[in-house]
Amino acid sequence: DTRIGLVGSEMCIRDSIGISYSALGDDERAIEEMEKEVKLHPDFLQGRVELGDLYLRVGKPDAAVQHLQHALRLDPKLAKAHFLLGKSLHKLGRDEEALASLQAATESDPAMSEPHYLMVQIYMRQGKSELAQQQLRLFEQKKIVRVAQ
Repeated sequence: DTRIGLVGSEMCIRDSIGISYSALGDDERAIEEMEKEVKLHPDFLQGRVELGDLYLRVGKPDAAVQHLQHALRLDPKLAKAHFLLGKSLHKLGRDEEALASLQAATESDPAMSEPHYLMVQIYMRQGKSELAQQQLRLFEQKKIVRVAQ
């Protein structure tokens, strides 16, 4: 069906436009384009994750949470969405929820180091230095492995 091909092509073009604006540093325009896309295609997984990342970068973690939770309903194992959700929740001061999302990110992608670094920060702020040290060791181990690859 050519209509499906056109919809898919239009989606890719708008996604590319949004990503291009983001690469140029125009996050507001990127958000505008990506919002158009998810309105037309509410279950566009990549668009939801990109919007979560963009909203986080422009200091709107509430909006990021909304898109990232939607993305995780579509794919509950998506490590990047779990990580960005954890980061957004942390910005909102919801550290226990953030820790759960960050843990889910490490379970979905055991090689991912970034969630451990954010967990270090949260545990330090909570005064849980032993847990912070444990996460720091995991972060360093995973960083070394990634550099060696």
